[in-house]
Order: sequence, then structure tokens, then C-alpha cells
Amino acid sequence: DNQLPEAYLNRVIRCATNPGDLVLDPFLGSGTTGVVARDLGRRFIGCEFSAANAAGAWERITAVGPARPLS
Repeated sequence: DNQLPEAYLNRVIRCATNPGDLVLDPFLGSGTTGVVARDLGRRFIGCEFSAANAAGAWERITAVGPARPLS
């Protein structure tokens, strides 16, 4: 596992996209990119080979959200 800090992804997504843009994460993992993208008002697509990781990421993106407010 290689989960990036939410604060780091917040900066990357904010500088590379605008609200409403589409963010793609081809290696979804734990879903951190999706959590941050959704929090910043971006649309999101993620791909994950592991069914267990995909289920956990979906739960985190849709229900749990960021560890702390990012915006």
C-alpha cells in the first residue's frame, strides 16, 4: 500500500483542475484521490483490480469522506 496524504493530493488536484473537472486515478487503492476530488467538487473515475480495495475505496469515497476538512 502507498496511500498519499490528503493534504498533498489536495494541492495537486487544486492546481491541476477546476471545479467540475474529471479526475482519473487508474490505481484506486484506498480511494484517497477520490475522496479529495469529491471534497473539492471534482468528478472522479477510479480503476482498481482488487475487489476488496475497490469496495473499501467506494465506502470511503461515498460515506466516510476526508479525515479532516480540506477546503
